[in-house]
Amino acid sequence: MRRMSRSRRQHSTNVIIIRLFADLIVLIFALVVWTFLNVIGTRDPNPRTQTDATALLQAIEGFHNTYDTLPSVVPKGGEMLTEGKDAVALFTVLYGREEVTSAMENKKQIRFMSIGDIKRRKSSSYAIDDEVLPGPTPQALYDSAGRPFHVRFASGDEPWEIPDPFKPGEVVRDKVAIVYSYGKNGKPGDRDDVKTW
Repeated sequence: MRRMSRSRRQHSTNVIIIRLFADLIVLIFALVVWTFLNVIGTRDPNPRTQTDATALLQAIEGFHNTYDTLPSVVPKGGEMLTEGKDAVALFTVLYGREEVTSAMENKKQIRFMSIGDIKRRKSSSYAIDDEVLPGPTPQALYDSAGRPFHVRFASGDEPWEIPDPFKPGEVVRDKVAIVYSYGKNGKPGDRDDVKTW
């Protein structure tokens, strides 16, 4: 029986180590790619959704800070969607587009809200007359999946508490409102949820 020379054994060992190292690099690369695809696949592909939700919340907070109240259309302690008659009324106040009367809420006509591509529904039965309010009138605000945002409001005076829609039994504190979306899949509690707290 012939014995392998020392240099051949060393060479064999080096080849095995190099192959193991190459396999490890391929495994790490595959893990990184898998993780990346997994995260990207469950996140909202449109960062504008978070921006719009935050802008709406800031508009509501700005109105509250200026007038020390919420617009009258807001259901105190309740929830509304960002489409429908109440949403149009809220957007009209936050955009400073109310008809000038003694009953108007945004008396300084401050434009608290300036989200660029709020959708206008031309066929809606709740569209506001362009002669009264010239220019495009906001009709609804949708997330990137085409669903309206949810807006929950505090029930009264400070300390403000709003039930957390993602964690039953818990509350969000020190906010007059929260804005959220269940994301692309429409299910609460996933990575694609959008929230402003």
